[in-house]
Amino acid sequence: MNRPAAAVPASKPLPAASRLDRILVATVASILAVALIGGWFALPACAPTFVVERSPFVSQALTVAAANEQFQPLFLKRVRTWDAAANPALVDGLGSRNVSKRLLSARALGLSGDGTAVAGLAAGLHDADAAVRRECARSLGQIPDQAAVVPLLHCLADQDEALRSAAITSLGRLRAVDAVDQLAYFLKDQDPSMRYAAAEALGAIGDERAVDALIPLIKDPGSAASAAINALGSIDGEKAVAALIGCLEGKDRDLALLARKSLEKCRLSPPQLNHVDSVVQRRMAEDHEIQDMRDPLPPSDDRRAPPQGPQRP
Repeated sequence: MNRPAAAVPASKPLPAASRLDRILVATVASILAVALIGGWFALPACAPTFVVERSPFVSQALTVAAANEQFQPLFLKRVRTWDAAANPALVDGLGSRNVSKRLLSARALGLSGDGTAVAGLAAGLHDADAAVRRECARSLGQIPDQAAVVPLLHCLADQDEALRSAAITSLGRLRAVDAVDQLAYFLKDQDPSMRYAAAEALGAIGDERAVDALIPLIKDPGSAASAAINALGSIDGEKAVAALIGCLEGKDRDLALLARKSLEKCRLSPPQLNHVDSVVQRRMAEDHEIQDMRDPLPPSDDRRAPPQGPQRP
C-alpha cells in the first residue's frame, strides 16, 4: 500500500505592517524627497560651476551665470553645444527684469545661430537698456537668416550711434544685398568709425553697386580709406580694379601698399596684370624701402572669387 503523502504545513501569513510602520516609511520618504528637492535648489549656491556646466535646466544655468561674470564664459561655451531646443528658455531670459540676464540671453541666442532666435532678438532691439539693444543687434548678425535683415535696417535710423554701428556690422556679416544703399549713405557720416564700419560691411556684401560710393573714400584722411581699399578688392570689377590701380600709382606709400594687397583678391586680365607689375617695379625702383610689393601677383586663376551676397528674397 502506498503511504499517504505527508501534509505540507501551511505557511504562516506575513504580519501586516503596523500603522506605526507605515507612518515611519512615509515620513522617511517625505524627508528624502524634501532633501533631494532642497539639495537641487541649493545647488546654485553650493555648486554654481556644476549648475552652469551640467544642469539640464537652461534657465537655472542662465540665472547662475548672469549673477556672476566669472561663470559666463563657461555658460557661453556650453551654449555652443546646445541645439535650438534651448532657445525658448533663452528668449524668456530676454524678458527678465535682470539686465545681466537679458544681456547674457541675447549673447547666447546669437551663438546658437538658429533662426528661431530672430523674433526674440528683434524684440530685444526695443529693450529699455542700451547695452541689451546693442547685443541683440550683434547677435542678429550671427544668425544666417534673412529675417534678421529688416529689424537691423530699422536700427540704422536709431539715435544710438553704437546701435547703428552694431547693425551696420551685422548687415555686413549677413551679406544683406538689400542694405547696400543704406550702408552707402554712412560712407559720408561725420564719425570716422561709422565710415569705416560701413566700408567694411559693403566689402563683406560684395555688391558692385557700392563701388561708386567707395571710391571717393580712398581719399579719406582716416582709417576709412584702408577699409574702402580692402572693400574694393573684395567686390572686384572693372571700376574697382581701376580705382585700386590708381591708388597703387598714387603718392601715398601706405595706401599704395594696401592697394597692392587688395588687388590680390581681384581677377585681373593679362593686360591689367602686366600693368600692375610694371607699376610695382617702378615704385620699388623709386623707393627702396618698399618691400611688401616684391612678390608678383599670382595668376588670376589662383585667386578666390570675390564674395557674392545672397539672392534677394
